[in-house]
Amino acid sequence: MFIDIVFPDNNEAEFLKIAKILGTRALCFVYTKPQKSGQEHTGILAKVADLKKISGKSDLTLIESPQDNREMFQRKGIDIVYNLEPNSARDSVNAKNSGLNQVTAKLANKNKIMIGFSFSSLLNTTKRAIFIGKMKQNIRLCRKFRCNAVVASFAKRPYDMRSESNLKSLMIALGAHPKEAKDMTDNLQKRLILNKKIKNKVLIAPGIEVV
Repeated sequence: MFIDIVFPDNNEAEFLKIAKILGTRALCFVYTKPQKSGQEHTGILAKVADLKKISGKSDLTLIESPQDNREMFQRKGIDIVYNLEPNSARDSVNAKNSGLNQVTAKLANKNKIMIGFSFSSLLNTTKRAIFIGKMKQNIRLCRKFRCNAVVASFAKRPYDMRSESNLKSLMIALGAHPKEAKDMTDNLQKRLILNKKIKNKVLIAPGIEVV
């Protein structure tokens, strides 16, 4: 099931209204601080230095990629790194800097960090052609190094949200295979289920659960 990622500012009801229109059945509301229980899914937009402090206090931990991000990919406890493309360094003469490379992609795979593709960032960039090129490269890197990826609206405004079908179509247009695009809209729910099992001490080790 597709779960969209959004960043509310005391306007959760507006996001829920647009989600219903789009046919989106669930949202993950992301905040900068832990929230009281009540929302179906909540995430924390964290900084690397705060990972230990916020561990287990939310359903999902996200980090917006800084320009120098290799150290971040070496850390455990991060669910999603997103906005790699706008925060990447300038392209060199011989290569495109997309915020992800061979080294960081391998680290993402090893530490089970999912790569987030943000529709809102693409929608609002003034350098769309460059942004698209970097997204295409990151899709290829995710495929080559078997990184799990997530596509979502990552919207700060309700009207920046898009439906699951729109997001899948975008990923396919950018070079993802249809199955990859489907996985990108499903992977968030799988991670949320996994995190809940770990938090509730149902999952003892990979493949071993308390029944």
